[in-house]
Amino acid sequence: MIDTRCALCCEEDESGVHLFVNCSLVRRVWYWLHLATGLSCQFASLDELWAAGKALRNAGDRSVRAKFTQIAKVTQIYVPVTVWAIWCSRNNVIFRGETPYAENIWELSLRFIQDWGRFCAGATSISLQGSHLSIQE
Repeated sequence: MIDTRCALCCEEDESGVHLFVNCSLVRRVWYWLHLATGLSCQFASLDELWAAGKALRNAGDRSVRAKFTQIAKVTQIYVPVTVWAIWCSRNNVIFRGETPYAENIWELSLRFIQDWGRFCAGATSISLQGSHLSIQE
């Protein structure tokens, strides 16, 4: 029989809403992203999660392109990169037998933010200083 419980918390059956919004480990990751960025990261549904990511991406569309800085470009990737880190962490638990920890998901998310910010947005340095995410253009 296939185990349908969430691979990260083993508390409830896994669904998209549970995995990306309601999982206890994932809620901590969203909280840490909130502390690091000031973004509101409390989502009630996948629609809210998707809308938050879309709102960040659209922020640049309303501004003058010449003023669209690397910081604004990096900000756009926070939500989708964190979703990707959650998905990769879940797969690492299932396929590689890793032990799920919120700290590991958060560290992977930060690594992705740094890599994607550097390669996609041209930021020279992205680091976590204390609990605040610092971006250098």
